[in-house]
Amino acid sequence: MTFAMYFLIFFVVFMVVKGILNLFKGQKMDRITLVGGLVLALIYSTILTIVKG
Repeated sequence: MTFAMYFLIFFVVFMVVKGILNLFKGQKMDRITLVGGLVLALIYSTILTIVKG
């Protein structure tokens, strides 16, 4: 898989999990959550791309 695929998978999974958790808490998504998800997905996909080659 490519860097873009890893990034997309991690970001979508993060947003789904956060969305479900926020639904139970009754909170809305904010910009910090979105940016945090992007940064985490970027870090994870970079690490996986380097490790897997």
